[in-house]
Amino acid sequence: MMKSNDFRLKTFILALIVSFIVFLGGYYLYKQIGVEQPAVAKLSSLIKGQANIEKNGGIYEVMVEPRKLENLQQSWTEMNTLLEKQLKGKNYRIVIKDQPNRVLQLRYETLQPAIYEALAQDHYVWLKEEIDKALEGTNINYRLYIDDQNLYLQMEQGNYYLYQVIKRENHAKTQEA
Repeated sequence: MMKSNDFRLKTFILALIVSFIVFLGGYYLYKQIGVEQPAVAKLSSLIKGQANIEKNGGIYEVMVEPRKLENLQQSWTEMNTLLEKQLKGKNYRIVIKDQPNRVLQLRYETLQPAIYEALAQDHYVWLKEEIDKALEGTNINYRLYIDDQNLYLQMEQGNYYLYQVIKRENHAKTQEA
């Protein structure tokens, strides 16, 4: 009689372990095949470059390495729309891996105070004039876009490019007031 109960307990524990492993495997496959892989494939196609998604804590880190983009704002909006649909309300953060050279990086660093001042005071015409002055006489092309959520700056020099998407936090606060 004791051996029968021992056998049942061991069978129950083994079934519990196997069920747990099957559950974890099924969840992993769902996450990989049902969520992450389709999002990566669609993002890669959208940006004509490479994309990768990794879960870091409770947030999906979406790394995108696009080729040159025509319109950073439009591409950003399309990426967000796609990710909202694919990740179904889960938290995510997009990180753009651009291809800057030293000149683009230095020019961006000198523009940062003007960019953040423009964001704080909503002076975007002034910012455009400051960027024009800072890039005058260089072979750097740029595009500046602004919407209700972000400021988008794309700078290009030859085969190199720098993309910055900066949240308009002050604007969001004034909209709520």
